Amino acid sequence: MISASAVSYSPVIRRTKEKNFITFSDSTSSLEAISGFKLEIDIVQHIIKDYTHLANSGKTIILCWIPSHVNIRGNERADTAAKSALSLPVTNLKLPARELLPCVSNFCLDEWQEIWECCEGNKRHSIYPTVSIVKHSKNMSCYDSVLLNRLRIGHSRLTHSYLLCGDVPPTCQSCGIPLAVKYISLISGMYKLAGHS
Repeated sequence: MISASAVSYSPVIRRTKEKNFITFSDSTSSLEAISGFKLEIDIVQHIIKDYTHLANSGKTIILCWIPSHVNIRGNERADTAAKSALSLPVTNLKLPARELLPCVSNFCLDEWQEIWECCEGNKRHSIYPTVSIVKHSKNMSCYDSVLLNRLRIGHSRLTHSYLLCGDVPPTCQSCGIPLAVKYISLISGMYKLAGHS
């Protein structure tokens, strides 16, 4: 998130008499937004205004990216200091809604996953145990994707057309078990093995 990491340097620099500063940040998105002058983001506008004001007062500020969680000395201390800011009073700085979208999206997915975990009896649960976007092969047509999904779920005209017609569920002629895609694929596999031996 741009907000916390990018705004934090300004008050510290304003208070000290030093003239040269390097601000290290592990937030690539913050630095890219600032260097790209993304003025549609309120916080970036606020930071550039602050930066210009500090530069006009004779201070030189260099923004530098560093990788996070790679045991750079002082970085862990900086993270601890940043986390301690959570206990400070909340400022009235406006945050763009788009910064909250990933958090809300992850929260919803976690909630949905928790509900889905309780549906183990659902035949779709064994096919898609985790809640996420199902990605099919780019080489597969929409029609083939639908067919593949129906086979995974176990829906086919042979096994489920009785629901539309109001008939009795179909059964295997040799053993009397209700027909299911899983059963058909298992039996056809056995016949293939028997044919090869």
